[in-house]
Amino acid sequence: MAFGLFKNGNERFDDAVDLIKRKEYDKAIAVLQKAIEKNANNKDLAEILIAVLNISGHMNDAGTYTNTATVL
Repeated sequence: MAFGLFKNGNERFDDAVDLIKRKEYDKAIAVLQKAIEKNANNKDLAEILIAVLNISGHMNDAGTYTNTATVL
């Protein structure tokens, strides 16, 4: 197990997927953003997951849907 400081983007992406499975969405978004910064192989999928997770927290905000549509 690598320390958080030395994890690459792919390991961070896997950590985010685990957080999503545990329904810790806010933490998952933060980890997904770090995965994108570290150039994970699944960078595009990470961006889509962030957009979808943001919908659940901002259902009444039309801008959230626009952002998600842009990402897709």
